[in-house]
Amino acid sequence: MRPKDLLAALYSILALPLFAGAQVDYFDTGLPPDGGYPGPAGIYFANFTPAQSMIITGAQIYINPDTTPVGSISWVDLFQNKTLTGQGIGDNGFYPNGQPHPAVFSQPLSLAAGESYGIEISIAGYADAFHTNEIFAVGGTLTELAYSNPIDGLVISGWFPGLQFTGPVPEPSTAELVVLGSVAFAVARLGRAACRKRRRTRRQAVFARN
Repeated sequence: MRPKDLLAALYSILALPLFAGAQVDYFDTGLPPDGGYPGPAGIYFANFTPAQSMIITGAQIYINPDTTPVGSISWVDLFQNKTLTGQGIGDNGFYPNGQPHPAVFSQPLSLAAGESYGIEISIAGYADAFHTNEIFAVGGTLTELAYSNPIDGLVISGWFPGLQFTGPVPEPSTAELVVLGSVAFAVARLGRAACRKRRRTRRQAVFARN
């Protein structure tokens, strides 16, 4: 392998955010493609099927900046087989830094790829909502979307806020650590070889002058 290829491989591994406290988006609907609609306060329901196994610690919604009050998560519950498996608590409309904070789960929540989880999200204010029955996104799929009006309890199908699930950066696998060690060793050998070559070049230059 050429030196530049080794360096590129080393960089690609080290560039991963493998440091304490780093967070990644495991699921993200993004903004609604049609620009979205103001999703009013209330409780939203969906079934979530992860495309990959994940450990999540927080949930965040997309807000609609053109409406007042701006939305935030009061709480979010996840169920499996109708059994509560995790609950996240949000800021309920309080924005210490001018932006709503994500709802934080009481403990990291492990979700398995291909399994179905029920979601209930209570939102204060207005969110940026999808008007559709399914949302396909990188990281998973949301189906059976619905909204419950807190005033009269009327349930309306096909409404759900743009949503993100975040969690810690996964630990590197054994294979990744082996590759990293091998690349680091190869780069070190190249460095030593380059140093020896420079020393030989300097000695040859000295002998040539003499």
